[in-house]
Amino acid sequence: MIKKFPVLFFPVLLIAAALQAQQPDRSHAPLPDPAPAVNIGTPDSFTLANGLKVFVVENHKLPTVTASLVLKLDPVLEKDKVGYVSMAGSLMRRGTTTRSKAELDEAIDFLGGQVRTGSRSASCSGLQKNFEQIFALMADVVLHPSFPAGELEKIRRQTLSGLASAKDDPESMLSNVAAVVTYGADHPYGEVETEATVKKITVPDIRGYYETYWKPNVAYMALVGDITRDSAEALVRRYFSSWKRGSVPRHTYPLPQKPGKALIALVDRPASVQTNIEIINPVMLKPGEAVNFPAALMNAVLGGGSSGWLFQDLREKYGYTYGAYSSLSVDPVIGAFSASGDVRTAVTDSSLARFMYELNRIRDKTVSPALLDSVKNTVSGNFALSLESPARIAQFAIDVAMYDMPADYYRDYLKSIAAVTPAAVQAAARRFVTPDRIHLVMVGNASEFAGKLAAFGPVQYYDGEGNKVAPPLKKQAPAGMTASAVIKKYLEAVGGEEKLSGIKDVHIMSGAEVMGQTLKMEQKYLLPDHFFMNMSMAGHSVSQTIVNGDSAGMWQMGQPLPVDDKTKAGLKARAQPFPELTYGNGKYDLRLKGIETVDGKAVYALEITDPSGEKHSAYYDTSTGLKLRETSPPRKTPQGEMVQTADLRDYREVEGIKIPYETIVDAGGQKIDIRVQEVKFNSGLQPGDFNP
Repeated sequence: MIKKFPVLFFPVLLIAAALQAQQPDRSHAPLPDPAPAVNIGTPDSFTLANGLKVFVVENHKLPTVTASLVLKLDPVLEKDKVGYVSMAGSLMRRGTTTRSKAELDEAIDFLGGQVRTGSRSASCSGLQKNFEQIFALMADVVLHPSFPAGELEKIRRQTLSGLASAKDDPESMLSNVAAVVTYGADHPYGEVETEATVKKITVPDIRGYYETYWKPNVAYMALVGDITRDSAEALVRRYFSSWKRGSVPRHTYPLPQKPGKALIALVDRPASVQTNIEIINPVMLKPGEAVNFPAALMNAVLGGGSSGWLFQDLREKYGYTYGAYSSLSVDPVIGAFSASGDVRTAVTDSSLARFMYELNRIRDKTVSPALLDSVKNTVSGNFALSLESPARIAQFAIDVAMYDMPADYYRDYLKSIAAVTPAAVQAAARRFVTPDRIHLVMVGNASEFAGKLAAFGPVQYYDGEGNKVAPPLKKQAPAGMTASAVIKKYLEAVGGEEKLSGIKDVHIMSGAEVMGQTLKMEQKYLLPDHFFMNMSMAGHSVSQTIVNGDSAGMWQMGQPLPVDDKTKAGLKARAQPFPELTYGNGKYDLRLKGIETVDGKAVYALEITDPSGEKHSAYYDTSTGLKLRETSPPRKTPQGEMVQTADLRDYREVEGIKIPYETIVDAGGQKIDIRVQEVKFNSGLQPGDFNP
């Protein structure tokens, strides 16, 4: 907003002229003015007879109103049904005793409003003229949820789909393991939602949670916007006075402790071309504590952004990662200190060394006054900007009431930040950052770096859901076993070299669900040098690849892509339905790396260099000989270098030849489950069938 000044030009000019006679002393920086108290203002408040505490912040700049409801609850241990608490929040919005989900949606849309629910919260917003009707709909959702079984099944399917997609996602795996090792599986913060736990959840579980915990005497509500205190009170009393108070269970849990020494929790993900790292520990840091101020500044110095020590070290100085950061969470039960970054596989151990160096540095080195002042300015500025939101003012009031914080905590926020000294920052670092007693959680291709981790601490392997597992199988192949022998066994397993050599053409139709849409895939092969692949959605080609003798091309959304000689050679090398048949032609280099594991099965790991010089890997079951996985050469993407993994499953026999009817492709965390619908051999394809 532009400031307006009174018209006092002449006096101002006189003052300016007088000041010219008194030049300031520029030999040293002026002392900063004392930090002011913040005039946040106190929201109007009232409490219903049932215990519901309400805060009102008037703001008449826009004709809108927002109401937010939050419950003060201890976290709930969900045990073998992890996920039912969050599902309860989703299901509340799916219907009431008087309205179906469709009727709710229609009514809310008609009013141009929004109504949302969470496991311990609800909110609504809309234009002031429609707000009472929108508020009444939120009250209906909060007070009379019906928990329809059909809607639960929809939520379950969506949740299971998300879990399936996240099962091999390195960030999800890292989060799961970090939670387990930091808090423990017997603490609510350490529980992991899995397909098994979600499948056990029932409507009675969800209804029981609602009936036990959703009580007004543990609830806080804020109304913000174009509304007066009197009209807000009338509205809340009209729609929420009937909400019955009740006894709400309290829960206490074993307090998570730091380990006695640095411990490494490692998830082996062979497809990874980078290592996801999180260095984490529980900390006691609760809302309203005075130590929050030096702790926040300490974290900002260490890893609060691109100017933080971690970022400047690991990215700017060494180039190990795109970014490295730290965080320090405040929580009424238990918080956490964390430092994280995704680093190149080859420098995993070097990156850990730099992380540990900076964690020790923030403890051992006193932050300079100049750097601390700079960080203070940033933190204070961000706080001042947050005050422009009336909703933030209401949240401050709720925080103070909910967590028994000092009444002047936010009013004196800038003063508290300004008062922090370098010594206080160092004291906070020594209290919350403990490199010698910390969890080092990693997800990556363990075979490339696990042998270099002994200097940092003992290693325990985990799966992606946080369960302890044995170290991955990694051993030499038995004497006499060669890469050629592995390929020979595979060819025999899928039908025999003679039968495969009799195949002149192959036509495969497949499909997959991608982001709610059906992806169709058509593949055609005409031996020895014709290949066609088209992927389409809703009748429109998304991607197309064609090899026609010596020519090769690629198209995306109908537009041709550049194809250099190396890419062309790679396309031609892969234009084979059974490429293993060509591995003995002298143009491929095969290397047997040893025995590893894929989905719990022992496999021979082969590194294959094709005629273009590109290397990819293939994994063959040591027992059956069947190929279980392929990985592409590393590709550069905007997110960094990535490897595409294809897991081959559900082998079925077609005319005496075994074909994998399911291929799960993982392209940088996005999984696509491709299922074969039809396979035809020797159907009479001609070269003319391989044109764009």
